[in-house]
Amino acid sequence: MKMKRTLWTNLLLTLAFGGLVTARPAGEQSQRPSAEDIATFVIEVYDVSGEGLVNEAELAAALVELHDQRPKRQGGNEGRSKPDHALAAQRVFALGDANADGQLNTSELVDGLNAFHEETLGRHRQQRSDQRYRSE
Repeated sequence: MKMKRTLWTNLLLTLAFGGLVTARPAGEQSQRPSAEDIATFVIEVYDVSGEGLVNEAELAAALVELHDQRPKRQGGNEGRSKPDHALAAQRVFALGDANADGQLNTSELVDGLNAFHEETLGRHRQQRSDQRYRSE
């Protein structure tokens, strides 16, 4: 399992930070993995039961590992708090668990990750806007 996890983690980090093109609309490139890539990784590596589903604890464990193994930012992470992975997993579940069974299949996980990303992006945009407004 550890070897499989390492291979998947290396693949995901390569997709995330190696400049490879992930599944995106024609002509659009990104250095970040798609929600589909992340969901596939999480279910392949963290699905303990082998049913193609992950629970909230399995997702939180995946988020911790992904965060801990990602390359450090240029200039460091000083002043940045470490994310609360359990809270993030809880929110992804709230957004993605369509049938409320406490487990996410690949489709639900993709939906939850995409919704969480949009929600988080909206908060960051609002914070930047508020900062610009205060500095003027």
